[in-house]
Parts: sequence; structure tokens; C-alpha cells
Amino acid sequence: AGAKLEYDDNGSTFFYFLVSFYGIVLLPVTYFLIPRRKDDGDKKKQVCQCEPCRRKKVLLEEQNPHGALKQLLRIVSLVILWGILFLLVYKVLTLETTYEEYDPFAILQVDSGASPIEIRKQYRHLSKLYHPDKDGGNQEKFMQIAKAYEALTDEVSRENWEKYGNPDGPRAMEFGIALPSWIVERKNSMWVIVLYMLVFMVGLPVLVGGWWYRSIKYGSTNVLIDTSKLLFFLMSKSSNIATKKLLFMLTGSLEFGKPHAKIIGLKERPSDDQELNELVHSGKLPQLNLKMKESPFSTPHACKVQILLNAQLERVSLPASTLLKDQNAVLKFIPHLLNEMLNLLNQVSMVHQYEPRRVQEPSLDTYENVMKCSQMLVQALWDRQSPLLQLPHILPDQLRHFKTRKRNIVTVEQFAALPDSDRKQIVRSLSDEEYSDIIAVFASFPYVEVQVESHVKGDDNDHKITASSWVTLSVTLRRKGLLDHVGTGVSETANTTTTDSTKSEPGADEPGEEEAKQEEEESAQDEGTKSGKAPPKGSGRGGDKAPPKGSGRGGDKKKYKKGKKPQQNKKKGAKKARKGKVEKTNETAKEEVTSSKNEVSKGKKSQKGEKGKGEDDKDEDSRSDDDEKDGRERSSSCSKESGEEGETGGQIYPVRLGDEEDEDVDEDDWRPTTKQKKLDQQDKKSHPVHAPFFPEDKQELWWLYVADKKKRKMISPPQRMSGLRDEFSTELNFQAPEKPCVIRYTVILMSDSYMDLFYQKELKLDVEEACEVSGKEQWKELEEEEEQEEAIEESGEDENSESESDADSHSHGDD
Repeated sequence: AGAKLEYDDNGSTFFYFLVSFYGIVLLPVTYFLIPRRKDDGDKKKQVCQCEPCRRKKVLLEEQNPHGALKQLLRIVSLVILWGILFLLVYKVLTLETTYEEYDPFAILQVDSGASPIEIRKQYRHLSKLYHPDKDGGNQEKFMQIAKAYEALTDEVSRENWEKYGNPDGPRAMEFGIALPSWIVERKNSMWVIVLYMLVFMVGLPVLVGGWWYRSIKYGSTNVLIDTSKLLFFLMSKSSNIATKKLLFMLTGSLEFGKPHAKIIGLKERPSDDQELNELVHSGKLPQLNLKMKESPFSTPHACKVQILLNAQLERVSLPASTLLKDQNAVLKFIPHLLNEMLNLLNQVSMVHQYEPRRVQEPSLDTYENVMKCSQMLVQALWDRQSPLLQLPHILPDQLRHFKTRKRNIVTVEQFAALPDSDRKQIVRSLSDEEYSDIIAVFASFPYVEVQVESHVKGDDNDHKITASSWVTLSVTLRRKGLLDHVGTGVSETANTTTTDSTKSEPGADEPGEEEAKQEEEESAQDEGTKSGKAPPKGSGRGGDKAPPKGSGRGGDKKKYKKGKKPQQNKKKGAKKARKGKVEKTNETAKEEVTSSKNEVSKGKKSQKGEKGKGEDDKDEDSRSDDDEKDGRERSSSCSKESGEEGETGGQIYPVRLGDEEDEDVDEDDWRPTTKQKKLDQQDKKSHPVHAPFFPEDKQELWWLYVADKKKRKMISPPQRMSGLRDEFSTELNFQAPEKPCVIRYTVILMSDSYMDLFYQKELKLDVEEACEVSGKEQWKELEEEEEQEEAIEESGEDENSESESDADSHSHGDD
């Protein structure tokens, strides 16, 4: 029978095609256009009403002034699009069927029960009427009448009609092409060809070529390849790079220059020179250094970006219509550059393995300093400043209330672990609404438990690690709010510790009154040592902020550092008071260690400062390095390294960067972990970050890596994770040492948003010697198998030859 293709003349098949194609396109369009509501959990977390948060909310609304109108237009567009779909479906359902069953009786205009005589009589009448030789004849109609008469009178034709519905027999299958017939008509052929050439020979190549030439300029992290080459060159020249130098490197990125600045939203205005000069000479940017004369760091756009970054870290207010927009554009693009920096550090490390003289191997400090830069820019703080300044309404001049003779609060975790009454006593100058903002940040602040299990894939004994084998770490992360963690037991420990400390002094007043008196005395002593000058006051972005020089992370000076000479004071009484304060702080810290394993210790080893920050940065910023060491030593009371546990996980404690490892930890302080769950990949949405000085809504991101803290070396490249909501599982891979040994690594999870927030887990690996297999032993089994196969083949050949010889002998015998 065959098949017959026909173009659509009446439009029936075209509408079927149109409805199918339109529906396929409409479904994903609906998914992207449908308005979405924020999760109720996120709404509950975003309750901070501090001034910077309100100012950021207004700024985000100004950036999207027609948000409500856009939502309405989306809804209207979806209604119209779906209305069109329903109309097309209705059109398809109401289309008339073009197929008609062949009926010779209807053609001859006789009844189905007519006799042969009536059929013949009607045929003659119609043939005379429609004969083409007569006036008014119709050849097509005449042919139909003749064919109908034959179908009713001829036996073969009638049989075909009854069986196939056609007197000629089986008909060809007809397929309709869902395109109108005017496309193939001769008069429209030229226009069709021209349209085809414009779309497929001009438009499509131009579109693909434009996309290709733009994309080859950028790498996988949306950073220009030329920028990546520059950063690779700079980072390969030094193994230890400080955060201040890394921020300076970022200013030389080519994206901030004229050809590419508009793409990221950075504009050059005539008022920039005046506004930037006023900002530089205002004294609000003490860390600013514009003396570099090498290109590209001496270009105007590099200097502008450096000023904007310093203004962000100093929380200096900028003109909203000019510099603030540029600063927001720079801050939104900086995360891409930091990601590229980490990737380039991995490349530098690989190049160093093959060409150690060409590049220097980056140290662990360089990796962590890059991650610190992200924390600094998100929270608008320098790395040497106290993490407590991340909390709302906490200003630098209030940090002295966190350090008294009875307490030494350095981190957010320590502050949250205190009883509610003690927290209120520390921030007693704040109102109830302001204190509720701090509690809201505690609720959204993350606390992560880490479980680690090591194994070697592909081996019979996958828990046995041999030299040079590839080790796989299965890491399971469980996140919860800091208040949830504190409420499960840390708050009770902190409460017990505080009670014991207050009871240790006989005749003491109530805790709140006693601490208030002590703080008043200390503040009076500090004022006396500073010749009557009050500490400088800080403010949010709306005001100036000048932290006292020489301050450590805790906001105070080196007076708490044991074993070093205190600062010179005019009165000896101040020295004695401070010395007594140090001794009291040490005694309190020892009591905290014995009272609970969740509290952080201040041991002998924790008083050791972190050794050198790198030869390249000592001469450049020695004073800041000293202050940084002081801050680390003062914060050692809240940091404690994990114990030697083997391969499975235990309790993970939040610690701060720069603390020394404490290897003398009792194994009884750690609890075994539960079984690891299967790999559960989640979406990129995690939890909102309290970052009032960052120009856009920020989600929690983490870096997970394995490091050798003793050698200050990165073992496993940092893995960036963006889906940690409640639980997340992933794997890290690295190669074991070449020689048998017992080695200790550290699995570190670092936040990219909160200052000095990271969790670490000690990992002890017993690397055994790999089994030596000689060449003969290696191929012994294979050679034995080959010999057996050869023996079987030879025996088969012998049997065949014997059977052939027997057959020949029988044939000769028959002859």
C-alpha cells in the first residue's frame, strides 16, 4: 500500500503540533515565573531589627523598586499564557474530521437497499448530467460516479469496497505534515529560502560566535583568564601571604578596569576624584596604603577599589548615589575572585611538585587567609578585630565588659553559652529590643557537628591504609542553631561554672553587682593609664569607626598576655591591678576546664603564640602581627584541639584560627559518633547569614579540607559546599604518605561568612607498609593459568590426532 505525505491544507495537524510544542515550553516557563514565598523558617530567623539591618533592607528594596509590580506582571503573564493554551486545546477539540468513509450509495444518490436496476438507471442519469463533453459537466464528479457504479456492480470492486472501504483495494497510509502548504508553493519559495538563510546561515552563527568569543575570555569561576594569570604569578612568588596583601592583590583585577567595569556594575564618575580624596584625607582609613607604583596596582581603578574595600572593613559610610553603588558592585564580585584564588593555589601546589624551583608551595596559612578575606568582607571587620563585633549593637568600646576577673569572653560561642542573666549583665547598656536582636542572631548562628570515617576504596580490607594509597574520607556534617546547641547542655555547664566561680570568693556580693563594681574599677584604672582619654567610640556604617591601635581580637591590649611585659603605664597601681586580673583569669579558666568538657581550656600550651606569619609579611606589618599574636593568646582559653581518636568522629568544638595544637588531650573527653548516613546532596539554599554590611542577602557557605597543621600544609584541596541545611555528606580524597608512619591530620570546616568560625576534627592515620610483590610472584598465577590452558590444548590435539590415525587405519582395512 505504501505511505503518502501531505502538507496541512486545513490546519488540523498544525494545531496538534502547536498545542504539543506550546505545552512543552509553557511548563518550564511557569516554573520560573511563578511567584515563590520565602520559607517560614527563614522569616522567623530574619528578625534582627538593628539599624544596619534595617538600612540594608531599605537598600535592597531601592535596588528593586518595582518588585510588587513585577510580581503582578508575572501572575498576569502566566494567566494569559495558560489562557492561550486552553484556547488552543479547545480549537483542537472542535476541529472537524477531514476523513470521510467511502460510500458509493451516497455518491449515486440511492438507498443502500436499491436494486441493480435502480442503480443502473441512476448511474445513467447522473453520467448524462455530469459528462465532461456536455455543458455544465464535471469530470471529477463523473469519475466518482463511474467508480461508485463499478463498486456496486463489479464483484471484485464490491469485494474490495466491503473489505478495505475502497473499490481499488488497500489505500496508501496518509500522513499529514504539521506545516501549511503555502511553504512549498512555487510563488513563496524565494521568501522561504531567504528566511532560511537569515536564520540558519546568518543569525545562528552570529549568535553562537558572539557567545563563544565572550566566553573564551573567562574561566570556570566567571573571572577573566588574564586576571587568573596575574593572580597565579603573584601567588607563586610567596608561600605565605597575609590577608592584607591578598586584599591588595584583588584590587589589580582587570574586571575593575574600563573595558569590563560596566559588566559588574562599576562606573566611573566625574565626582569620584573629589569624593575619594575627601575619604582618603579624612583619617577614617588608617590601613590604606596607596604608595604602590607598579601596574596594575597604581591605576586609578585599582586605587579606587582599594579605598572602597578599606571603607568596607572600617564600616565607613559612603555617598549612597555614587561610591556606595560602586562598593556594592565590587563586594558582589569579590567572592568570584576569592574562589579563583583558591583554585589557583591548588594549581601552584601542583606545579611546585614538578618544578619546585619555579614556584613556591603555598602554605596552609595562605589558604586560610584567602578564606579569612571572605569572612572579613562579609562582616566588614579586620581579621584582628573581635568576632563579637559581628553581633548587633556591640561596639568596640563595649568589649571591655566581656573581659573581667571572672570571665574572658572572646568568641560568639562563649557569649551564647552564658546564662541569660550573665549575658544581660554584660550588655546591660542595651535595651530589651536590642538584646532581643542579639538573641535572634544566636538563633541563626550555626553550630556544626562533624563525623569522619577513613577508608580505601577497592581494597579487600578498606580500613587498612598502606603507603601511597588513596584515602577516602567520608564526612558527615550536621548543622543546628547555636541556641539549640547551647540549650542541650552547654548553658548548664556555663551556669555551673559561673556559680562555682562566684562562690569561690567568700563574702562576695551578687554576681551582677560585683561584676559591675569590678568593671567600674577597671574602667577607672584604664582611664588613669590613658591620661584621662576615653577609648574611641565606633559606630556602624553610618558613622566613623576607629578601633584602638594595638588591640587584639578581643578588643583589649596586651595586658592579659602572660609571660610578656605589659604596656608602659604612668601609674604602678595600674600594673598591679592588671597583674592580679591576669592571675584571676587564669584561675577561673582552670576551674572551667575541670567543670565541663564542653568548655574550652586555657592550658600551658595554649599560651604559646602562633609562630611567625611569614617572612614576606614581617617587615611589612610587624605591629599588626604582634597584636594578632596577643589576640590569639588571649583567645586560647576558648580553643581546644581535638584528641587522638583514630578514624571515627567525636564531639567537635568551635575554635579560632591561629591557635596552637593541643595534642595532650584525654581520650575520655570525646564521645564516639553514630553511623554515617548515605550521601545526601541538597540544594544550594542553606541558611541566611546575619551580614548587615554586605550588599545582598547572603547564604551560608563552607569550605571543607584536610590539613597538616604541624607542617602547615594543605593535604586535600578545599571543597566548597553550599547545601548544608540540616545534614550533608561528602567525600574527601588524598594520598597517604610514601613511607609507613603514624600521621595526624586535621579535617577543618570553615565558614565563609562568620569571622573566626570553623570546626576541626583530628584524624590519626596508621599508614602501614604496602605488600612488596616481586615480578615473578606478580605473574606467577597468570603463568600457571597459561600453562594449564596450553596443556589442555595439547591434550586435545593429541586426542584429535589419535582419532584421525584410527580412522585412517580403519579405512585402509576396508580397502
